[in-house]
Amino acid sequence: MSKLLFSLLMCTTLTAYAEPTVIYDSGRTMPIAHYLEALNMPDEPSIPLKKPAFENIQTPEMTLGRVQASKINIPMLMSPLFLIGTDNYSKQWLSSNKAALIKMSAVGMIVNTSSEQDTVDILRLANGLTVSTASASTLARRFKLSHYPVLITKSSVSQSTTPP
Repeated sequence: MSKLLFSLLMCTTLTAYAEPTVIYDSGRTMPIAHYLEALNMPDEPSIPLKKPAFENIQTPEMTLGRVQASKINIPMLMSPLFLIGTDNYSKQWLSSNKAALIKMSAVGMIVNTSSEQDTVDILRLANGLTVSTASASTLARRFKLSHYPVLITKSSVSQSTTPP
């Protein structure tokens, strides 16, 4: 009985060393060695990074204004999202709500900017938050947004950082 058990165990361990089975091959498969060679290359002198060119970002569907709070249901939203411009009201809103935005790990988008200096000012003001510039046209249409600053959470769209 013990010899049979030993034989069965030996057979199962031998199958663990089998070759991998290819499930799909597009015909364009390349050996990984090519990629590993790059890791073994000698250090090259670093090339200074160029400053990215400033982009004039516009979201024509959105303007500065008051946002009527509304309930929504987006359970898959990983973190709250806030949309702002580079105007004085957006700067004031960001300053007033910064601590709450950091606490909720909100991510921001500057959706209307026409000046590199204004964008830099917002980024400095948002220190501690992740903020980038991008058009929010798709979001504006999807959530029927016409004004900013606005905060989008899993359950609401509003200008307030406190739950409705």
